[in-house]
Amino acid sequence: APKQQTYRRAHRFPARLEVSDNYKARAYQTVEIPVAPRSDRPLRVNCGVWTPDRMCFSRAADWVDSPGRLWLHDQAFTVGTWGTLSADNNTAGGLLYSGDVAGTVDDVLFQYGRAKGYTATYRVPLSNGTYQVAVGFADVWSTNAGQRTVNISLEGVWGPGWDVYALAGPKTAFVATQSVT
Repeated sequence: APKQQTYRRAHRFPARLEVSDNYKARAYQTVEIPVAPRSDRPLRVNCGVWTPDRMCFSRAADWVDSPGRLWLHDQAFTVGTWGTLSADNNTAGGLLYSGDVAGTVDDVLFQYGRAKGYTATYRVPLSNGTYQVAVGFADVWSTNAGQRTVNISLEGVWGPGWDVYALAGPKTAFVATQSVT
């Protein structure tokens, strides 16, 4: 009997087709189906959560914040969906802070990060238009301003050298929003 599955979020999903005949001989094949982001729906990614033990197709690797919004874990870019182009460096660049983060009730969204000197590049193919992009940070490692800066570029827009410690304080959530065309 035909079976249909509707995926309501942008991600990559495994699909397994199994066939058996009257003699109980069976064969199967698993394929990965990319589901692209839609321009009329928000795409929320908890960057930094892409680690070998969390890179899976399970809802357990994703996060639902206090207002009930879904945040997807990092994934490597695949044609037809979104992801990081620097996936081979993620295990070396990933950091985990397990303490409290001020300014948020959703600490998990600010506890994963990148090592100093790490470059993360993402590709999110969308149709032409204007989009609101929000990025969130918490400097949970520095002990003074000026020890760590973040450079952001979205379609060539935005500025380098954000000192999150100086902008928000130690171990405090900081979110900036920019309109990008």
